[in-house]
Amino acid sequence: MLTYACYYSEFAKERERVENRRSFLKLRKQQVIDRQAEAYLEWICKAGKQELNIFLLLFFRPPAQSLQAEILSTVSVVGMASSHYQTCS
Repeated sequence: MLTYACYYSEFAKERERVENRRSFLKLRKQQVIDRQAEAYLEWICKAGKQELNIFLLLFFRPPAQSLQAEILSTVSVVGMASSHYQTCS
């Protein structure tokens, strides 16, 4: 009977170690997912800010006469790219 108690105690300890390890790995995996999601959102926000800056630069800056043609050609290229994107999606 004493050996049974010893084995039971050892198995209980091992089960507890396995459960602790499983909980730790689950927490670690969730932390990795959270960091990846945060980095992805930052990347999206950064791209959005850059797009907004380009828009503001192109449309709300008073253009000089020498830059006016360049801005108009850039706008038409951007317009073509956005219309191509709309047809592809």
